[in-house]
Amino acid sequence: MNIQDKCKLLFPLGDLISKEEKISEFKLVAQLTHPPNLSPDEFAAFVGDIPDHFKITIKVEENDPVIFSKGLDQSKYIDDLILSFQYFEEKIEKIAFELLIDKTQTGNLRHIYDFNAFDNFWKDITPYDLLKIFKELLLENDKIFFKFLEKDLESFYTSKFTFGYVVNHSLGAINPFVINENCHFGNFQVFPFAPDYFHLIKRTGVKTAIEEKMDILTGLFSVISIFDITSIKENTFHYKLTGYRAYEGELPLDKMDSSSQIYYLIFDWIYSSKGNLADKIGLARNIISIYIDGKSLTVESSIILSIKSSYNVYLKENVSKYLEVRNKLFDDLSWISQKSSEIVEKFLVDYQRSILTFLSFFISIFIIRVISTETNSGIFNKEATILSFAFLFLSLIFFGFSRWTLYMEKERLIRKYQNLKMRYTDLLEKHDIEEILKDDSEFKYEKDFINQRVSLYSILWLITIVVLMCAILSVSSYVNWKTI
Repeated sequence: MNIQDKCKLLFPLGDLISKEEKISEFKLVAQLTHPPNLSPDEFAAFVGDIPDHFKITIKVEENDPVIFSKGLDQSKYIDDLILSFQYFEEKIEKIAFELLIDKTQTGNLRHIYDFNAFDNFWKDITPYDLLKIFKELLLENDKIFFKFLEKDLESFYTSKFTFGYVVNHSLGAINPFVINENCHFGNFQVFPFAPDYFHLIKRTGVKTAIEEKMDILTGLFSVISIFDITSIKENTFHYKLTGYRAYEGELPLDKMDSSSQIYYLIFDWIYSSKGNLADKIGLARNIISIYIDGKSLTVESSIILSIKSSYNVYLKENVSKYLEVRNKLFDDLSWISQKSSEIVEKFLVDYQRSILTFLSFFISIFIIRVISTETNSGIFNKEATILSFAFLFLSLIFFGFSRWTLYMEKERLIRKYQNLKMRYTDLLEKHDIEEILKDDSEFKYEKDFINQRVSLYSILWLITIVVLMCAILSVSSYVNWKTI
């Protein structure tokens, strides 16, 4: 039961003068056949069924109107209404009735009191005026819910607009800024919308005027998301498409629904499926420019198959080049493993050289002293001991220098790796590079390899120095365990 039927139960409605339901307002104007006889309980129930701010105006000819609005005393209103008909002359004087409902105080919620009247509003309004209304609604709200107050109506919805009884919160939409990066829309700052804002995910059995307008806007913004240059001036759509052929022209906005679903499928394939967006939109423009009617923008439904098939051919032609670039990336990065091994090996060689140099000196002194003395006690005299400690100290300094050099080499390796990745972004998508390199897992392994081996060799180097120092203290006659 719509609001007019509810009014008839309470007020003796006669001739209907006008009935209009807009997005933010409902207005019913009629004449009453005779003075209303309001029951307090029935009037309270009627008022309770209107969740928005409203105003009821009843006026007899040129008399002062009797007005009731939400929040006023109902009993007093009924008494004032009875008093206003005290001198009413039936069949001579006319009674004007008006119900005005303001729906602007409910945020992203708009109650629908009479669906047929609301649908007629959508039928009469131009697409351009509708876009201006949507701009205001979506300025502060992410989704808009048109809630039916009549029972047993069929719900339908898009990603941004719900017409029914329960709002669909989980639906997402393509970011319009992604579209704007690839297509120039002259009104983007005013109407930053995407096609799936208006694409009907669920429809009714019978196509309503609301659905027709949504299809027009779906087609309009689908074309905007594909063509090179577009703009809207009042109710005229201006477009420019450059492909194998070039088209430029204008079209009334209400003519955009003829191929709306086809253009939406093309849009959805370009922006929602995997693949390089620039390649897909360029290929789609080329194919559309071959099959399009340049004056009406009409395309056949088979065009989507042609676009997908052409893209598959394009991929096959470029797959060998792609594999070549991919393999080149692997080849260029293979030196990482080799370089990391060289860094670790150089550190190990530095250790070996340092220790072998000292051992050579140590053994030489040991042999000379054993040959020249009868006992092996106090083999290292003062001079030999000082030289031995000097060698150990130099080995320790060399250890620190080798560690610092290794750190610098590792940082240089990391910088070269990052620069190499950046160079390939001109040929491959960043995400594709990350997939090929498995989020740098191999490089992380090589860094861990370097760190682990360096830690191991550092411990070995330090232990060797400590052992040699203990050996000197054990065989020295100048500084030994007793003197310490």
